[in-house]
Amino acid sequence: MLSNSLVSISKIFDQKFDKFYLPLIGVFLILLFINSIYYIHFFVYSSNEWLVADWLINYSGGFVRRGLSGELILLISNFFNIAAQDSLFFLFSSLQLFFFIFIFILLRQKQITFWFFLIFASPSFLSFYIFDPSIIARKEILIYLTYLAWMITLSRHSKVTFNTSIIFSILGIFITLLHEIFVFYSVIFYLITIIYFKEKSLKLNYSIFIPLSSAATVILIMLVPTGFNSLAICSRIIEAGIEPSVCEGGILSWPARGVIEGFIHNLTIYNFWTPFGLVLILFLPIIPFFLFSYSNHLLINQPSNRLLFFLAIQLISMSPLFLVATDWGRWVNIQSILLGISMIFFLMPKISTNKIHIKNNPNQQLIGFGVPIILLIFMSSWNLRHCCRDGNFLFEFNGLIGSLASLIL
Repeated sequence: MLSNSLVSISKIFDQKFDKFYLPLIGVFLILLFINSIYYIHFFVYSSNEWLVADWLINYSGGFVRRGLSGELILLISNFFNIAAQDSLFFLFSSLQLFFFIFIFILLRQKQITFWFFLIFASPSFLSFYIFDPSIIARKEILIYLTYLAWMITLSRHSKVTFNTSIIFSILGIFITLLHEIFVFYSVIFYLITIIYFKEKSLKLNYSIFIPLSSAATVILIMLVPTGFNSLAICSRIIEAGIEPSVCEGGILSWPARGVIEGFIHNLTIYNFWTPFGLVLILFLPIIPFFLFSYSNHLLINQPSNRLLFFLAIQLISMSPLFLVATDWGRWVNIQSILLGISMIFFLMPKISTNKIHIKNNPNQQLIGFGVPIILLIFMSSWNLRHCCRDGNFLFEFNGLIGSLASLIL
């Protein structure tokens, strides 16, 4: 049976190396934060036309999608007499720091296995910040922090409560006003309750209010007749001391304004290899989560139809993003991070007991050490880009190994 084999492999490998998992993850998170600070400083003070512009979209030209973030940041900057760029640098750095710290604190309390460590080794998980720094401090960081808070709340209750769901629904509305991307991932707040509390696949609970409130907010935004007035939005941003280049060649000058325009624009960049690349970036990142699920005692006993329901609904809910935008790698990265956060809460609590060393025969040791090493090498051999490659083929055989080789050679 696959699950028994995976458990056996993990036990053999963990017996030698489990003491290194948390320190390695800790060092990795520190490096990620240093990397994030470097690029945040670079993007903010060079007035990046994607990161800075997206956060500073405002309501100067009317009630438009994503405008709440710019209104709040510019209002706070004016109130405290702080340069807008300084406010952005502090905000982005704080969000990334909180995210990495919360991840580490949660893992300190857990018994990390090889199969979870493999998730950390995946290029579609947090390593994405290194391979493609352009996703650092994007607005999905708010989704991650909110989902972390949601999972922590669930872990302290035996069921979904009405009050908790209302609070997170309000948060969901707030985040949706910052970026409509939340609606495509908000369903995971409901789906995870089915897995976590072992409910029937189609059973509704109060958590359904979160995706419904987000969807209602998006519909409201779409019904508002106000057009996206880039000139008015840009004028306000430039008045705040941002370089005019922030309005050139990025989100504020993107040719596709609506759903149909976005779809037509995407068709112009596709080629023969596009479908093949899409299959790779959708299914390769799932491998470590699949292996973890079949090795975890809390997930092994879940009916297979429940896990398939979870995966199918989540993929369906995010599928419109692949039709109207080219950031395919970014969409997969968001999905991977949300799944990774979920997996943390299925790890066993850390207990201090004397280890029982089990002797294994040579064949068992070969498999127990060989399979993890091969998988780690495989995860180090490829990476994803968030967008903008020929034919939107975002998969690359140039992971950690390729990056180190390029530095040496």
